[in-house]
Amino acid sequence: MTHFRKQRVIAIAGWAYDQQCFNDVIFALEQLSGERDLAALDWGDLCWSEILQTDRASETWQEVLDPGQPPCVLVGWSLGGMLALDCAAKAPEAVREIILVGATACFREAPEEAGIPAHPGASARDIKSMQLNVQRNEQPVLDDFTNRVFTGERSELAADRYTPQAGTFSAKQLLAGLDYLAEADLRETLSTIKARVTILHGTEDVVVPFAGAEYLNEHLTESRLVPVDGAGHGLVGTHPHLVAAEVADAILR
Repeated sequence: MTHFRKQRVIAIAGWAYDQQCFNDVIFALEQLSGERDLAALDWGDLCWSEILQTDRASETWQEVLDPGQPPCVLVGWSLGGMLALDCAAKAPEAVREIILVGATACFREAPEEAGIPAHPGASARDIKSMQLNVQRNEQPVLDDFTNRVFTGERSELAADRYTPQAGTFSAKQLLAGLDYLAEADLRETLSTIKARVTILHGTEDVVVPFAGAEYLNEHLTESRLVPVDGAGHGLVGTHPHLVAAEVADAILR
């Protein structure tokens, strides 16, 4: 039986998803720990929408992450991974390790600028189309997004259970997330992040290209890239035991 030291793990979901997207990961962790109540693990979550409503200055992050506690392990899926990187850059004393799942430094395609290498990503046209369509009727956008999230290996096992529903987030909240994805560029901050970073990424990801994970691994100070052959973007649903194993390793270090 694996016994965990008491460690804080804080998870941040991806765009359009709430904290329930980590349910399979939590269940896999329970199996690893042998304790259904995870008594030795303090698991929490932050909502990407609530984070985007605040000033993401370091003092805000420190308040959210509780400065009276030891540094935590952050788990970020997709947009949540970008926010985890943002947090580690602005409140480094609050974060000791990061596990990125299908994340990127810049969601949009970005050209080389002032010596900063170019970055692969979504076209501005595609993001704009999502922004416009969310304002008309968000459910078709969410359905299409789910189809792109769950491509590749094991996708048929998870897609039906992981379709975000209209009403979970308002159109205004969804637009705020898309605005962040369209504008955020963390390329310059990667070299300042001191936390250890594990990068889990599906090789067949069509939401965040695998080249984005390679970019992270190349420019972060201390990182390890774990390619998931044949997998798409939805690793929290298709490969929860893999994500859980990395969380377990992190909290045991």
